[in-house]
Amino acid sequence: MKGDNLVYSNAIGVDVGAAYRPLWIDNLTIGLVGKDLNSPSFKTDAPGLNTPGPNYKVDPMYRLGINQSFWHDHCNVAVDYDLSRNTTLSGVDSQYLGGGVNVRIYHSLMLRVGAMKNVATSEGAIATAGLGFGIKQISLDIAAERSLSTRNSATIDGVSVPDYLWVSASLISRW
Repeated sequence: MKGDNLVYSNAIGVDVGAAYRPLWIDNLTIGLVGKDLNSPSFKTDAPGLNTPGPNYKVDPMYRLGINQSFWHDHCNVAVDYDLSRNTTLSGVDSQYLGGGVNVRIYHSLMLRVGAMKNVATSEGAIATAGLGFGIKQISLDIAAERSLSTRNSATIDGVSVPDYLWVSASLISRW
């Protein structure tokens, strides 16, 4: 299906990451990632779109994360933080602080819970959860995020609907 406002645009983004495992603390990993270091840009000048210009430039983003593993890597507790503040295509400032716990039950089932907050805005926190199952080489992952704030929620047929709700399913292959 092709609409009047459809624009195709491609760009290559350069990302670099590093992880450090201190020898004096068992199972701790500290990571730093730089994303879109070359500031790729995408064409956005479709007729009728309200965009900031004919091209949208993605600013570099830097993120720091810390992960501690327990029980022979069956449980991970992680926290990460955007070191840079960025602006989304819709004009919202974005800088997230997040964390969570991942528990692996046997080899074929993983459960995740966590939360994140955009510290660049007054938006409320977002709860996250996930379930992964399968064999080592291939698995299915189901994830969801939901705003905990009711400030911007809507009511449909008497049911309160959050202003932010996201669900995904992914097929993952590891070799």
